[in-house]
Amino acid sequence: MRRHLGVCLFGWMVLTIGIACGGGETVSVDVDPVVVEPPAVEVPEVAEDSILTAGVMWGSHLCTEKAGDNCVDPTTTFAHDTPMIYFVHQTKDLPEKAQTYNIRWIAVDVGDAAPAGTVVFDLNEVVTEGMLLKIATHYTISSQASKPTAGWPPGSYKVAITLDGAPVTEAAYTIE
Repeated sequence: MRRHLGVCLFGWMVLTIGIACGGGETVSVDVDPVVVEPPAVEVPEVAEDSILTAGVMWGSHLCTEKAGDNCVDPTTTFAHDTPMIYFVHQTKDLPEKAQTYNIRWIAVDVGDAAPAGTVVFDLNEVVTEGMLLKIATHYTISSQASKPTAGWPPGSYKVAITLDGAPVTEAAYTIE
């Protein structure tokens, strides 16, 4: 596109100069096309199980910091005194209006701190129709859990997501 614009502008200048200098004469210009290589694009590193496309980190991720709808430095291991754990799931599968996502934070095995499979947090997110849902290319489900007063009991945990009762994804993590 730039090559064509440059040739057009050059041709317009030649035509304008030709008219200003007595005009009417035919001027021919031989122009060799110039090929310009696009600059190299640096692709940021992301977790193995995710794909970063147009600023969207697809899949499920856990982290201690978010930037927009993406996790910064996704991880599956957290310290017992981590103040906040974020969960983000981005999908191309768009929900419909009034469907409900259930986000369940579960203590899978935390020893004597709680029975196996204890639900720590249970949240529902009802999909509302809006302009963005009509033109959306992806949907983001996010949640966060803050540190309990006594800290996170060491053990294994997971975040389980369902949509109207059907499983969507699970993300396992460990507190050390």
